[in-house]
Amino acid sequence: MRYGQHSAHVRFGDRLEVPRSAERHRTWLKEAAARKAEDDTFHLVVEDRATGAWAGTVSTHHVELGQGNFAYGIEIDPRFQGRGFAREAVTLVLRFMFEERRYHKAVAEAWAHNTASVALQRRLGFVEEARLREHDYTEGAYRDVLLFGLLKDEFRGMDAGNKD
Repeated sequence: MRYGQHSAHVRFGDRLEVPRSAERHRTWLKEAAARKAEDDTFHLVVEDRATGAWAGTVSTHHVELGQGNFAYGIEIDPRFQGRGFAREAVTLVLRFMFEERRYHKAVAEAWAHNTASVALQRRLGFVEEARLREHDYTEGAYRDVLLFGLLKDEFRGMDAGNKD
């Protein structure tokens, strides 16, 4: 599978993304980058610094400035999975949103059967807050969706031990 042609294992909250070509994805990102942001919603490229290749994307959504909450999503190309790209990208987003933008809570979703995504949330310090039983239909079956949350102070405690 090529980047941008999402497998059923990629979780995007409540939005459905249809497969698109790499060129169409680049065009969409350029257009999105040129728009004036109304809030702290963004979509960034994750790049392999060694080669300059696109390794994936990380984004924020469901940003509630008044409540101090935001959600994030991450997609890493299968060729780059298992190499720390997701953890580094999400940590940078969390650090920015908590420390620079002063949000209070981050939320994330993962299908219960996506063990890599569930493990990532837990490694980042997210706490499982809810299970939506048989909530999404994918890959020919109804799947549970896990909801995770991370508070700013929880992140600060974890992040202090992770800084270089």
